[in-house]
Amino acid sequence: MAAVTHAYSALLRQPRRVASASVRAVRTHAADDYLTRALERATSQTLPPAAIAPRALLAVPSADAAACVETVREAGYTDVLLFGEIDERRHRRVPLGETNVLGNEPTTRTTKRAIADVAAYDGPCDLAVVTASDSANLRDDILLPLSMRAVRPGTVVVVRGASPVGDASAWEDLPLRLLAKQPEKMGAVLLAVPQQYSVPWLGDREVVELEATVERGFGRGSRQLGVPTANLSPEELEAQYVIPNGMQRKGVPAPLQSKGVYFGYAQLTTGDTTVAPCVLNVGTCPTFAKTDEKSDVTVEVHILHDYGDNVEFYGERCRVSVLGYLRPELAFSSIGDLLARINKDIGLARATLGTNTPTRL
Repeated sequence: MAAVTHAYSALLRQPRRVASASVRAVRTHAADDYLTRALERATSQTLPPAAIAPRALLAVPSADAAACVETVREAGYTDVLLFGEIDERRHRRVPLGETNVLGNEPTTRTTKRAIADVAAYDGPCDLAVVTASDSANLRDDILLPLSMRAVRPGTVVVVRGASPVGDASAWEDLPLRLLAKQPEKMGAVLLAVPQQYSVPWLGDREVVELEATVERGFGRGSRQLGVPTANLSPEELEAQYVIPNGMQRKGVPAPLQSKGVYFGYAQLTTGDTTVAPCVLNVGTCPTFAKTDEKSDVTVEVHILHDYGDNVEFYGERCRVSVLGYLRPELAFSSIGDLLARINKDIGLARATLGTNTPTRL
């Protein structure tokens, strides 16, 4: 564990470009004073390397759009995509750029799509500013699409709206950490994707250690998904108070309290004991819920290592160091959609962990 903690801490200590100077230089506009204050609170967040234009996604009322665009551009976000329209009376204040065929020049663009329809090619963004309407579902229509498709570690999300904005249930199972909110108004909240996708509710340097027996599952991992999969005994993990169940210690949530996809390192204790990156699914696998015989919480560990012909580990012991959290558990309409998302999860895990793999757990 010490080796894993040291390696992960080193990742978190990597140099970061901080936008504090540009943020402090932002002028206050009457229509977006909440944004100015939020950006000032976000000075510890990072901007991408200088070679990459910082990108902001905005979804605000047309009357506020011009001032909002001007504010984020002054803060250093030179590539802006606005979901919606700009009030024509304020249009001349905004330096709209010429749209080119490739769409890869930093400028200000608009789209008629709703923020719920944000796509992967719209991101990854470094800042998202959204005004939530009373009719919008903050989690499903705004935060979930953003966090699944258009963010990266360090992305700041600013939300303004009605009282539901202050309800933590809207983000507590998403890869977002609360930075600040206005409790007296409950009308604005500042969230951020944790650096290195660290588990939001555990802190930047927490590592969750698991060890359990590999049990026979439904055979999906190797047969249908093409990834060596170890199904860990849920009874053993429940006894360790690691995953959600009806026997939690009073007042103490499980370290893996949300059903979803995590990542880290895994190692078998016998045979091929190579330490390898892994992606874990903690939950009920809703995509297969109609065909499976049971829907209890399971822990499936997809180990990113070639074990040759030994792709079944029944009865062996498996150790896992959980370092990060990628997304909540979702139901997909097809196996193809599930595979595409798993491949994206694997890519995010590999990119975040890097090549500094520990030799033992």
